[in-house]
Amino acid sequence: MILKVFQSAISIYYRNLDWHTSILTLSLICALLTYFIHGIFNNFLDTDKASIPVWATMSMIISLEIFSTNKQIGKI
Repeated sequence: MILKVFQSAISIYYRNLDWHTSILTLSLICALLTYFIHGIFNNFLDTDKASIPVWATMSMIISLEIFSTNKQIGKI
């Protein structure tokens, strides 16, 4: 699941022509990457308060993927 989210985020970053969406996607990639690098040393997902940003960031990436796909198809 983690690899799929990173794969989706990187494809959004390279596929998207909108500057604001690209910066947002890059910020989300950095946020998740930082969280998982810190997670190697400490297990943050055990606490409920620390796991909320991870799931929120993953959902933002998937929402951006759906939005960019619909935008390319022409539904939006």
